[in-house]
Parts: sequence; C-alpha cells; structure tokens
Amino acid sequence: MSLLKLSKINDEVWVHTTYTNIDGYSVPANGLLINSSKGLYLIDATWNVQLAEELLRLIEQNFHKRVKKAIITHHKIDRVGGIQALLNSKIPVESTSFKLNQP
Repeated sequence: MSLLKLSKINDEVWVHTTYTNIDGYSVPANGLLINSSKGLYLIDATWNVQLAEELLRLIEQNFHKRVKKAIITHHKIDRVGGIQALLNSKIPVESTSFKLNQP
C-alpha cells in the first residue's frame, strides 16, 4: 500500500490521505487540497516531513503549480507532522485558533 493517496472529489476539492504505522496498524489521516481561482490551498499537513515532501511533489506533478498557503485545523501529529516541509518550501502556514472555556 502506498503511504500517500490523492483522491478527487470534484475539480476544486481533493482529499490527501497519508498513512503511518502505529502499534502494527496502518493508520490513515486525511486533509484537503483546494484548487481555487486564487491558487492551491492545503488543509492540514501530514504525519511527517517525508510524507509532506512527497505530497508537495505529487501536487506539483498533478497541478503544475505550488501551494499558496497551508491551513492547519488542529494540533495533532497527523495534522502538524509535515509543517517543517511546508516551511522549507516557503509555503505560509496558518492555524485555527484554540480557546479554552474560561469560568
């Protein structure tokens, strides 16, 4: 099984799925790639830098353009593990805010 899969939902939205091994099990994590008139937007990184680098190569091969911005939805390893590869590629990375409920 490949550790990376890019699946088309429609002309503007693709799902990227990456896999890692945890306790002998192959565990998937999904994110999105949005192909808008303003550019490509990546929603969530991958499990690690190597998978993110592979994802960026696959995006370049299929779309012939770079990711304009990455948006991270939450802080879990399957979402943030590949951030350094995005930063190394000079892709701006933003994250959703996190607020604690205060009494």
